[in-house]
Amino acid sequence: MAAPRKKSAQSTVSVPSGDVSSDAASSVSVPAVAVPPAAAPSAALSSTLFSRHQLEKAPERAFRFLMALGRYPVIMRHLEDVGYSPKDHQEGWELLHQLSAYNQPKAAPNTASYKEAIASLDRWDEPNFRRASAALQYRYPEQHAFLFHDLKAEQGERAVLSIQTFLDRVEALENASRPERKASAKQDKEAAQLLYQRKILSPEILQQLRAWLHTAKSSPQTAHLVDAETLQAKQDQWLVQIAQWFAEWSQTARAANLRRTQLISLGLATRRSNKATPPTDQDSDEDTDDNDSPIPQPN
Repeated sequence: MAAPRKKSAQSTVSVPSGDVSSDAASSVSVPAVAVPPAAAPSAALSSTLFSRHQLEKAPERAFRFLMALGRYPVIMRHLEDVGYSPKDHQEGWELLHQLSAYNQPKAAPNTASYKEAIASLDRWDEPNFRRASAALQYRYPEQHAFLFHDLKAEQGERAVLSIQTFLDRVEALENASRPERKASAKQDKEAAQLLYQRKILSPEILQQLRAWLHTAKSSPQTAHLVDAETLQAKQDQWLVQIAQWFAEWSQTARAANLRRTQLISLGLATRRSNKATPPTDQDSDEDTDDNDSPIPQPN
């Protein structure tokens, strides 16, 4: 097997750098992140934009909101009157749990199974990548370029990433699942089918590869390989979903005829400071009454 080569590129959700204080949030133009489609019922907000400040504050604001609803049944009843349900409450907690890895499985396979899976993946990628490359390079050059962009056979644990990327891209060709490849869908499917005709892939081979990948990826020993690429993307998506969830229910709460003291408990308003006394950090650090709204999109 050749020496380890460059790891294949993986796409993640990009979050702009920099930060904006809560005091300046309403007057300073801040970087924004396009919100991807989220799980229902947040799909209606999927085309809005949230600032980086809003994304970073969303988990702690959602936590305070949820805790207040649990502590004060009278506030919960007000929200229930405008459609807030136990399912919505559970969704908020589940998003926070996902972001904090609260319920991630801890079980790991035994060492023998792990080593066997890694060795099997290591043996599979080099000869079969070579066969796939030879089959597609001249017959389907565009599909070949897509499949093998920054992708080469790897050694040891790194074969987990190379084979996972290979299978993900073959699936994209086979199922025409990527919108940007709509124009080449027919050729994509033909290229994927050629890999089956050449017996590089088959339903049985795919099942075996996925079993090896599952065993290898279930081990803490590969967490640094898999999580760095895939878990980060999931966490970014969950962060956006928390911002969507909080924006929906915070705006709903503002329209639910709550008292100001109840809005303060939910973290949606601040206590008015004594005019004779300079405002303290506690007075100024809370977000203002309207900065949880999505940023309006330009016309």
